[in-house]
Amino acid sequence: MALASRFGSVSTVNAVLLGVLFAALLVGAYLLLYNVRLHGRLGDAIDQIRDGVRTPGLLSVLLLLTLASWIIVALGWHACLRSLSISLSSAEILGLLSTITLAGLVSVIPGGLGIAEAGTAEYLVRAGVSPEVAQAGAIILRCFSIYAIGLGVAHLLYSGIKLTGSQGATGSPS
Repeated sequence: MALASRFGSVSTVNAVLLGVLFAALLVGAYLLLYNVRLHGRLGDAIDQIRDGVRTPGLLSVLLLLTLASWIIVALGWHACLRSLSISLSSAEILGLLSTITLAGLVSVIPGGLGIAEAGTAEYLVRAGVSPEVAQAGAIILRCFSIYAIGLGVAHLLYSGIKLTGSQGATGSPS
């Protein structure tokens, strides 16, 4: 049984709530960066972000591009899973993507190697996919990640962007 049949599909109301949540994220990020002064390590981190993102418009663009990149990754994952005849709803794909990303971050293992695959397989099994197909889905998602990283590196090399930079005495790139 798929998760969508247990919890229902994403409705218009849910989509509106997600839109409101995203707008609240924009406002919260703006207030945190430009109106709140914190001390300690968190304050130092926010000051560095504030220095890099000088205007609220730029912050909005960065957040929208981040959202777009997550949607593109979710579409890629959806295509990979569909190639194995695994049918998940958009909400389930986004849930899988966020769950596996968080599991990889919390595990502190570089690239979430092993953790992401085990988590993906378990998520898919709980979504009603057979264990064998779920494991194949986990492997194909790892291959997709390696492919995407390879495309990014190829783009960097092709566009002439230096992968390493030297910093002068002031700490700014030379």
